[in-house]
Amino acid sequence: MMKSMMRSSKLQAGTSVVRPARASRATTVKPVAAFTEFSSTQAYLKTLPGITAPFTDVFDPAGLSEKASIKEVRRWRESEVTHGRVAMLAALGFIVGEQLSDFPLFFNFDGRVSGPAINHFQQIGQGFWEPLLIAIGVAESYRVAVGWATPVGTGFNTLKDEYNMGDLGFDPLGIKPTDPAELKEMQTKELNNGRLAMIAIAAFVAQELDPNIEIFEHLVLRFEREAILELDDIERDVGLPVTPLPEGFPQFNGKTPVISNEESKNYKAVAITLANLKDSQNGTATRNVDGVIYHISYVNEEIVVEDRRLGVRYPATVGEDLRIKINTAKPLTVGRMGATAVTVESLVPILKGDSDGAEVLNGRTAMVGFLITAVVEVTTGQSALQQLTSPVGGACALGLGVAVLVASLAPAFLGGVMVQNVIANEKQSYADSQLPAVWSPAAEKVNSRVAMLGFLGLIATELIKGSNVFSF
Repeated sequence: MMKSMMRSSKLQAGTSVVRPARASRATTVKPVAAFTEFSSTQAYLKTLPGITAPFTDVFDPAGLSEKASIKEVRRWRESEVTHGRVAMLAALGFIVGEQLSDFPLFFNFDGRVSGPAINHFQQIGQGFWEPLLIAIGVAESYRVAVGWATPVGTGFNTLKDEYNMGDLGFDPLGIKPTDPAELKEMQTKELNNGRLAMIAIAAFVAQELDPNIEIFEHLVLRFEREAILELDDIERDVGLPVTPLPEGFPQFNGKTPVISNEESKNYKAVAITLANLKDSQNGTATRNVDGVIYHISYVNEEIVVEDRRLGVRYPATVGEDLRIKINTAKPLTVGRMGATAVTVESLVPILKGDSDGAEVLNGRTAMVGFLITAVVEVTTGQSALQQLTSPVGGACALGLGVAVLVASLAPAFLGGVMVQNVIANEKQSYADSQLPAVWSPAAEKVNSRVAMLGFLGLIATELIKGSNVFSF
């Protein structure tokens, strides 16, 4: 009897501690267990945020909630909130990403990310998706840990009873209201914006599929064309001269011809119009078409399109859809513009002792060699100097230098890069690379210099110290 009373008193004491903590958390959503008294899911739905005028009740024209349990409805609401948040970020990313593609400070992977946002996904190379996937995995793992029940027994594919849908405790700005009515209003606004964003992002994708131009570009061009055509009708009615379409529309009077869509079957469309090219920085832009980076410029009333990786220039035109188009099947220059055959004479300026190319090759060898030396030192106990002076170590060092030289010059021998551009300096980008802009020749030069100094420092330190640096 006494034990029973003690347990009862402990339970009451525990309850007295827990209740104030729960009461201080302002929320409009109660645990599922509190709604077991209701005969239908509709009663629970009416307590949730998201009911907005002109609808005075739950909007469910398909009747999905009629046969659904409260647990299922809670899971649907969690999904709606999550997808709405993702869609809001995606809609903003569509617009911002397209507007900044030609902005020099924007992280656009050295011009590889350009044009309509629906094509950005496949334009991004390695080095971006890996950390992004890790970040998504961490965020989703946290969301699962906070809101989802242990997937055993009745807890499979269900939320925790005490979890409020969408409430992950993330409020760095402290804007979450403490008043239940204000909180419900804010949650309703978030849901409505998320619903609109989900519709918007779907419309963005559908709009950019045809005619494959950017959202704002399509909007502005359509409004401008419609306004001019409407004005033409008014001018005809009153007998005034018809206003011509502005430059950048089909009747182009420069050196670049305008062709019809029928004539442009052999041309590839580039996601930029002539008007936008003229407005871009210095009249130049880069666009990714089928994985190839084209440099486009407007010079002396002529559109110039180049693949600087191969040094090839292509004919360009303006189609009826107002976009620039290029004919990649018929280059204006056969072979590589300004290219030099790969000969000993052509390699001397690149490989001579005081050239940038020699430093790059030495740096690449040092970076790889430093790692190999450290591994061998740990596993065998041989110092760096002992490794270099041994017959096997000396042969390996020579082989490493030859391998780095061959790998560095391979793009030129294979015809993928002009020989004079096969080793880029710190002001250039890798001619044949699909890597992000942060993996640049400038970064490589810094790392290579650190590696060369580090290798010499390793030998000197071990000689002075009389023991290995990498010894455990």
